Amino acid sequence: MRVFDTPVSVAEVARAIGPGLAVNTVGGKIDGRLVDACDVIRRDAALQVITPRDEEGLDLIRHSCAHLRGHAVKQLYPAARMVIGPVREPPAAPAARWIAPGSKCDLGAANRRRHKQPRRR
Repeated sequence: MRVFDTPVSVAEVARAIGPGLAVNTVGGKIDGRLVDACDVIRRDAALQVITPRDEEGLDLIRHSCAHLRGHAVKQLYPAARMVIGPVREPPAAPAARWIAPGSKCDLGAANRRRHKQPRRR
């Protein structure tokens, strides 16, 4: 058990435990509720740090990738509308459906664009 004097994020708790865990943290469970690694814990709570080794961690990564692809497609095809569905297993099938009036959506171009997007921490 760790005690903090001020509110801390899931990522900050992971960093306090160790640098390896901090680098691998993708989210957390606060009192059983799945949250982002940036979410702040403001009261006493049970925390489980989520990494890619956890099933929930893979789901978080897939969900984030779907959002990044969505932003890339919207940049390439401003008229496209995106509908995000549930995370799929295996991830070979896209988790998003695209409606691009008058054109075919090139997901290869969207993926290349996604990799060029700036990283935010």
